[in-house]
Amino acid sequence: MERVEQVINSDGTPAENLYRRIYEPASGKRTVRYFTKFVDWQGIRRTFSLGDTLSRARSKLQSYRDDDRAEVDFDKLKTERVARGMTFSKWAAECKGNANEDHVKQLEKSFGASC
Repeated sequence: MERVEQVINSDGTPAENLYRRIYEPASGKRTVRYFTKFVDWQGIRRTFSLGDTLSRARSKLQSYRDDDRAEVDFDKLKTERVARGMTFSKWAAECKGNANEDHVKQLEKSFGASC
């Protein structure tokens, strides 16, 4: 069973943009995860995971708010994160057909061919 609820501050007011997802599987091991949903400065609805403790969630949420006020491009950040995971083999696999096969084979000898 899964339940989603807005986090309530100590003064009884709802915490803005802060939610808790509670998983209660049949096995009985309850799991809590926090997340945020907000509309950024570009007008795009964003959802980000904030971790499994309330203190960490509040800290990360503040960081996202700061980034939003600074007009950070969240899509660009995501693209950069994905690119950091890029390896030569992944790049070569994506470029097959566009690159000279002999050149790719020579480069794979240097960089490795495993993905």
